[in-house]
Amino acid sequence: MVRASGLDFIPLFEERFDLVLAETALADPLVVRLLDSIASAPVRNRIASLAGYRTTETGNQIHIV
Repeated sequence: MVRASGLDFIPLFEERFDLVLAETALADPLVVRLLDSIASAPVRNRIASLAGYRTTETGNQIHIV
C-alpha cells in the first residue's frame, strides 16, 4: 500500500507508457532536449519520489527499423 496526500492507494496493476516518435523527429533539437531530460537522474529521481511510480525503464530508447 502507498500513502499519498493522506490517502491510501492500493495499486491493482502496473501499466507501461511509451513515447513513440518518427526517426526524423530525433533530429529536432527540442526532441533531443526532451529525451535527454527524461533520461536525466534529477527527472528520474523526481518521478521515483512520487508514490506508485517506478523509473527502471524511464529514458531507455529502443530503435525499431
